[in-house]
Amino acid sequence: MFTIPCFQVRFKECICMVGKETYILFKISLLQFQQRRKGDSYAVILIFTRNKLVYNIRYIQFNTFIAYSKALSYTSSSKVLPSLRSSKSFKKLPQFLTEIKANDVKLQSFDPKEELNPKIWVDDKLNPKIRLRLLNISDDFVEFLNVKWVKPSDIQLTGSLANYNWSHFSDMDIHIKMDFSKVYEKKEFVEEYFKMKKNEWNEEHDKLKIYGYRVEFFVEDVDYNANSNGIYSIEDNKWIHHPNELKNVEIDKNYIKSMSAKFMTEIETLLMKTEKEKKVEKLEAVFDKSEKLLNKLKRMRKNGLKKGGEMSSENIVYKVLRRTGYLEKLWKLNSELKGDIYSKKYSL
Repeated sequence: MFTIPCFQVRFKECICMVGKETYILFKISLLQFQQRRKGDSYAVILIFTRNKLVYNIRYIQFNTFIAYSKALSYTSSSKVLPSLRSSKSFKKLPQFLTEIKANDVKLQSFDPKEELNPKIWVDDKLNPKIRLRLLNISDDFVEFLNVKWVKPSDIQLTGSLANYNWSHFSDMDIHIKMDFSKVYEKKEFVEEYFKMKKNEWNEEHDKLKIYGYRVEFFVEDVDYNANSNGIYSIEDNKWIHHPNELKNVEIDKNYIKSMSAKFMTEIETLLMKTEKEKKVEKLEAVFDKSEKLLNKLKRMRKNGLKKGGEMSSENIVYKVLRRTGYLEKLWKLNSELKGDIYSKKYSL
């Protein structure tokens, strides 16, 4: 059951996001009818989920109503939110509607498991069928990198599927180890090149899965030491670092929920600020905030991995944002704003 605030105001249209685990977009247009008692507010409410119209409620009195659709139930009462009678009050509305509560953040998928994923591991070795398939795919990826004068030093499986914190959200993280100094003398250029190539590959092959787990590639310098609890050499078919069981690991759930909700709210607020916005200076302000937030999240995760490993609070907050789609929303917003701002500034 989702709660919808009650409005008794004199404005034409608003866009708002509400809900708990699922965020639903409501486009509200208030109508006044002469035949009705003065002061009553009526509305045409178009209810969307992911931009798809799922329910259309017409001429509903806003004082109180209950509407049902096939998949969702909605309720509204004047007790939920005091009547908003001025545009000044309405300005506070987006902050209320985009706020994510800490209790709405679910962490069950981060509970440690008692064993490694039995689909992936057989007698503490990588499933032979999976290993051969990953080696074949890795060969194709290395060929795609188009750096024929340098061969990978190793092909490694790491991340939650090589650990006791795996879940249905896990990816098959394949790390290609290469000596960047042999590729080109400027390592920064090499790193940027490999980042571009792996992003291109991962986007083109986003439906590639092994037993339901998405295969994602990374390219790392041989000198880079990953802060991973488990690292397995697919090439040599042996553990480089066997993961330790996580039975005694306790996570700070209150902190993780609070920080996750805070970042989710910030992202939702940035998204709302770009709705129908055309002024370049305002879009630039939102872009700057999105850029700072992305960098902040990256630093937070990096410091968390260095300090406490994969089960650090900072890394879990980052994963919560990724699993709930908020990180992708932020990346997409940042990329689209960058293009829109440039087009608006230099188009004739």
